[in-house]
Amino acid sequence: MSKPADESEGDSRRGSERRTATSPGLGVPSHRPLSASPSSSPPPANSRRDPVSDFPPSVSANSHGRWKGLLALAARDAVLQALGPRRLSELTARLSQGARGVFEQQYIATAWYEEDASGEILEQLAALIGRDPQAVALEIGARTVDLSSGQLGQWLMRFISTPERVVGYSREVWSRLRDGELTAELRDGMIVCRLRGWAGHHPLVCVCTQGALDRLGSRMPGLVWLGSSRTSCVTDGAPACVYELRFRRSPK
Repeated sequence: MSKPADESEGDSRRGSERRTATSPGLGVPSHRPLSASPSSSPPPANSRRDPVSDFPPSVSANSHGRWKGLLALAARDAVLQALGPRRLSELTARLSQGARGVFEQQYIATAWYEEDASGEILEQLAALIGRDPQAVALEIGARTVDLSSGQLGQWLMRFISTPERVVGYSREVWSRLRDGELTAELRDGMIVCRLRGWAGHHPLVCVCTQGALDRLGSRMPGLVWLGSSRTSCVTDGAPACVYELRFRRSPK
């Protein structure tokens, strides 16, 4: 984790019961709201760039899990906020050397870094504070969004300010932040997101992603947000991790 990285269906519902999140039930304070830019329709698919082409040549599609420094900074701040700075030493004492490096790394926002310690950090954070690991992962995902009201948050909301834009831009947005491919389908009152090819997958990081998607969805203007469910996970042998994001459009 201390060095930049050197740098494809089914809605299976088998396996353990999935955690369902609703924004009010996460128990996470909203610190600074994300500002949504004016929405517009996504461009035609044939006019959008292939996001993979935006990776630097040094980033291999077959490398370990990777994430952008911008995201790593927000996630680290979310852990620090949940824990409190006075207890950081207690957490790092439980971690492997690689995981401790997450809290020592001087991240460059636009650079890619290997991500192979997030699951360990979530596990040990939950153990330290004596809470259910999945609940902690949901909260950290939501906090990551809450703490991203600057450059990352504004950039995200420019692309996903409406359900239609989520469908149009999910693959591009995800590929600029992490490995793998996230696609989205719009159904009646629901956005179904499918995540495949995620080299950095870990069950708790998958739950953390649900928390982030839920919080991002709750920021969309003009919607009554009804929460989210993680209905499938590659950990259980499913071909994709599937998240269902539920909403109702507000009357005009």
